[in-house]
Amino acid sequence: MTADARDYTLEISEALFRLTTESIRLRSNETCSHESLSSLTRHLAGADRDVAAQDADILRHHLNVVPAKGNITVDLVLSESSADMLETLTACYEDLVARQLTTEDIISLLLFDYVAERKTARILGTLGLRRLGSRQRGGGNTSSSH
Repeated sequence: MTADARDYTLEISEALFRLTTESIRLRSNETCSHESLSSLTRHLAGADRDVAAQDADILRHHLNVVPAKGNITVDLVLSESSADMLETLTACYEDLVARQLTTEDIISLLLFDYVAERKTARILGTLGLRRLGSRQRGGGNTSSSH
C-alpha cells in the first residue's frame, strides 16, 4: 500500500460475492473496460447520490437478505480520497438505516443501489421510456433513490 492509498481485506458472504461479480460485469459492459471491485467502489463512492431520499426499509431488508460477512476474502484498494468518501457515505447510511455498518455492509448497499439502477434503466429502455426516465432522474445522474 502506498501512502496515498488504503488497503482493505474484506470477508464477504457468497451472496455478496455474487453481487460484486454482477456489479463488476455491469460496470465493465458500461465502460467497455475490465473493471475491478476497487475501480467500481471508487466510482460509486464518488457518485453524486441523495442518501436521505433512499428507502431505509428497503436498505435494511437488503442487509438482512444479503449477509455481508462471510468466508470469501476480497481485497480492495482505494485512494485516500475515495476511502474518505466511503467513510462519509457510511456515516450517512448509518444514520438512514439506524445501525452501525461494516465496510462490507456499505459496499453491499452501494452495489445493491448500482444494480437496481442499471436494471431499472434496462426496463425503461425496453418499454421505450429511457429518455423519460433519464429526465426524471436528473438527466442521467449516477445516483438513484429507492
